Amino acid sequence: MLKLLKYSKPYLLMVLFSIGLLFAQANLELALPDYLSNVVDTGIQQGGVENAVPIAIRQSEMERLFIFMSEENKTVVLADYTLIDENSSDYDSYLDEYRVLFNESVYVLNDDRITDIEDLNQLFHIQLLQQQPLIEQSLSHLLLQKSR
Repeated sequence: MLKLLKYSKPYLLMVLFSIGLLFAQANLELALPDYLSNVVDTGIQQGGVENAVPIAIRQSEMERLFIFMSEENKTVVLADYTLIDENSSDYDSYLDEYRVLFNESVYVLNDDRITDIEDLNQLFHIQLLQQQPLIEQSLSHLLLQKSR
């Protein structure tokens, strides 16, 4: 047995490299179902949107979301957003990123937010679901007017 090891010594590096590749192959094959489930869950079912919390939202759209929110939820949401308009001190820094600031004000999500993103996600998700029928109804009404 020891005599055989003497002859296999030049191939030791290739043997270790092969074992490392087999280990990497097994890990990648086991991770593939997790990647596919993320693609299906986030990419297909949710249209690529991981959560309902916008990083930036127009003031008019935020006010539309506030229609059905309780005062407590409005306070929670407004604590985590900053209104950027032409009077804001950091207006110029946001102007390059959000071109809509030329026309209207924008709420931007704070980096040091108080509320957990999952809690905000719940608040926005509920509000968006409540407004979906209204949006569809107004769109269909507009389409009917255009067709006449």
